Amino acid sequence: MKKFIIPIVCCFAIHVGFAQKATNMSTPKVSPNGTMNFSVMDNAPTLKKCNSAESPSFCTVNEIKSFLIKNISKDAAAVAALKSQKDKKAYIRFVVSKTGSVENIGVRTENTVLKSKLTKILAKLPKFSAGSHNGTTLKAAFGEFINLSEAVIDPTSKTKF
Repeated sequence: MKKFIIPIVCCFAIHVGFAQKATNMSTPKVSPNGTMNFSVMDNAPTLKKCNSAESPSFCTVNEIKSFLIKNISKDAAAVAALKSQKDKKAYIRFVVSKTGSVENIGVRTENTVLKSKLTKILAKLPKFSAGSHNGTTLKAAFGEFINLSEAVIDPTSKTKF
């Protein structure tokens, strides 16, 4: 019986000894540069159109997507680059500053032409309202996969192939 109990007690002691300390995941973290994730803020930054919406954060994400698709469709070179791309998705990320302007823009996609066009379009986003958490105004980090398969050439586009 001792041969059975002693190894079990040793295994239990080792397991308890090397167990990790529990972390508090219920408190959203603010990064050292004062940025917090857009989705966990009390009052996330919103676009002016979305201030009176039932779900301002959801409305803001949809407005950003439609803004990108609308502006990509006006650029024939971007649409051509998009058509040559197998996967018509892009990962966009940016930070909304305390004043509501867009900074630190990053785009991940297969095509370099599309990457530069999306970066320029994101820089033209309208101003956001300031985001806050626990009464403190903070920068908000935004990141989202965008499906660009809906982008088609706009007939009013001034750019030609």
